[in-house]
Amino acid sequence: MATDIHQNHIFDTVKHRIVHLNYRPHQRLTEIKLSQEFGCSRTPVREALRKLEQEGWVTMIPHQGYYIRSYTSKEVEDLYEVLITLEKMAVRLAIEQGNDEKLAVLNEVWVNKPVSWEETIGLQMITDDEEFHEQIALASGNGELFSHIKKINERIHIIRRIDYNQKDWASSIVTDHVEIMKQIMDKNVDQAEMLIEKHIRSNKENMKQIIQLYFQETTAFE
Repeated sequence: MATDIHQNHIFDTVKHRIVHLNYRPHQRLTEIKLSQEFGCSRTPVREALRKLEQEGWVTMIPHQGYYIRSYTSKEVEDLYEVLITLEKMAVRLAIEQGNDEKLAVLNEVWVNKPVSWEETIGLQMITDDEEFHEQIALASGNGELFSHIKKINERIHIIRRIDYNQKDWASSIVTDHVEIMKQIMDKNVDQAEMLIEKHIRSNKENMKQIIQLYFQETTAFE
């Protein structure tokens, strides 16, 4: 039992560090250093690293060890294509059988976003954007759908954190979300699906540019 507790704590902590870029792509993780940090044997560290590898957070290179994984344009493309399908489903279900009260609250939040928010530069933009999409998924009433969207957002979050200082991007998020919510509140399924797909595809292109400029031109981090 103690080993399981250590393993879960190590897994959660390392994953949090990866998501929030405390660990960088290509950075090496060693069992010895982690076991020293967490004050445990190497066994729970090894199990935590294996789980992180299974979930796609780290890569194990034979005879070298574990490294924080990087991303390719193709991987980002695949993630976003899956996300588009899931988000269109979430919008449709939210309209057809969702919680109107939750949707009304979400609509109110974005319609009344202060103008100053659009000029904000910071990580709060990313958090608010992710929460918007996850709240729609919650309103759909499908827990599995919400879970999958949240997991993809975690993966994409790593990339988005690298280049979030874009005022134009923040402004477009507000505009897109308000337009999407209008169609949802009007129960216009086709238009809502079209707008959310357009919104996500635009984000996808931005992320692909970041991948090309940052991840693939970087071979190692100290």
